[in-house]
Amino acid sequence: MKINQLLTISSLLMAICFLACEGPQGETGPQGPQGTAGKDGAVGVAGPIGQTGAIGQTGATGPQGPIGNANVVYSEWITPTWITGGDSPNTFYFEAKDKSMAILTKEAIDKGLVYVYFKGKIQEFNTDTKEYELVERIAPNNFASYYKISGRATNNWYDYNYVQANANTQIGVNYLAIYGNFSKMGYNSQGQQIALPELAGKSFSFYNDIAKDLHQYRVIVVYGSTKGRLAAIDWKNYAEVKAALNLKD
Repeated sequence: MKINQLLTISSLLMAICFLACEGPQGETGPQGPQGTAGKDGAVGVAGPIGQTGAIGQTGATGPQGPIGNANVVYSEWITPTWITGGDSPNTFYFEAKDKSMAILTKEAIDKGLVYVYFKGKIQEFNTDTKEYELVERIAPNNFASYYKISGRATNNWYDYNYVQANANTQIGVNYLAIYGNFSKMGYNSQGQQIALPELAGKSFSFYNDIAKDLHQYRVIVVYGSTKGRLAAIDWKNYAEVKAALNLKD
């Protein structure tokens, strides 16, 4: 037992001596070389592609637009230059000086439809002023265009008279004849037809000064490939024709 006590004491004395005799901590050593970088990991597998959505339904067809004028040709509005064609007690007759119409080709005559429209003025009662006045209108083939009789102080219906213009229905290649009839007859306030004294016994120059700006006319040619698409058009209604054929004034 004494031997064990001596060993224990001896061990303690050696530990105390070891701790008491420990030197100061040394400096940090240099950093060691960097290790080799590891390899990249494998690329993951791509996920599945999503399904394409269903195609939507086709929308309703819109209304048909106006017909283009690739197969429609037309003249400008032409003011006829009148020359004398004859005289009678009730009427002075005109004819247009120029009968040429370049758009009336042989193909137009053989394969197309030809329409002539006149522009002029008519009498119309104004409900505000309680008087008649002149307003512009358009009609096919012929037109009775009105004017105010010179010297009339009132605007009653019998204070106006007219000049009739007509297109000759016998057209030809580069040919269209226009005629005019200047009426010397009119009406009195009782509605009786009379020879108007203001218009009696005048010269061509007098009648022409009144008639020269009363009318304009236009020629339209519709070729065969377009005719079938135009069956529903009212050709007497110029506004409808203008919209359907996309005409420009």
